[in-house]
Amino acid sequence: MEQYILVPFPEVQDYMEEDWFEEEAVLDVHDGAGAGSSSYFIPASRIDKDYIIENVKELCRAYKPTQEQLDHYKSERESAIPYEEGIMIKEAIVMINQEITS
Repeated sequence: MEQYILVPFPEVQDYMEEDWFEEEAVLDVHDGAGAGSSSYFIPASRIDKDYIIENVKELCRAYKPTQEQLDHYKSERESAIPYEEGIMIKEAIVMINQEITS
């Protein structure tokens, strides 16, 4: 199953001239994600990976972790004990946020 990424205007203009755009892009008619009019869902396979990385960084910068999450992150980092169950998405965002802002 193809995954899609919501690309807002004006960034979506970079994709509008591509041969595949009319056939593969889907207009966000509901503006459910608050991206504004003229936003399109673009197949993830067509998105430049740098665009995705920059958007993830922006989302992480915008995320405001609680003091409890920051304390937990700090204690996990100092303990050097491997985290066996994997990592929850909120913990990953806190970690990325700390690395970006420090």
